[in-house]
Amino acid sequence: MKADINAPVSKEKYSYSEDIFGDDGVLKRFDMGLGIRAGFEFMNKYQLAVTYDWGLLKTWKNSDTLDKLPEKAKNRAKNLGLKNRNMMVSFSYMF
Repeated sequence: MKADINAPVSKEKYSYSEDIFGDDGVLKRFDMGLGIRAGFEFMNKYQLAVTYDWGLLKTWKNSDTLDKLPEKAKNRAKNLGLKNRNMMVSFSYMF
């Protein structure tokens, strides 16, 4: 997977591409986590649910990657452990 950035700079076009999962990339290709979901159904037609996922593995390949970050981001990355987290709220109508 590559991250592409295209932005016009005056009359010239600037293009940047980096393989974020490659040998020199900053992220691991594999991740796993735990999730929990709670929800309820009401009036036999509607559902409301809340889901939260916790990443179990750190997403950075190694500590050398952190050296490329600005100091503030580096400190935050070390404190958080850089694991994936996701929260979702869903509303459904059944027909």
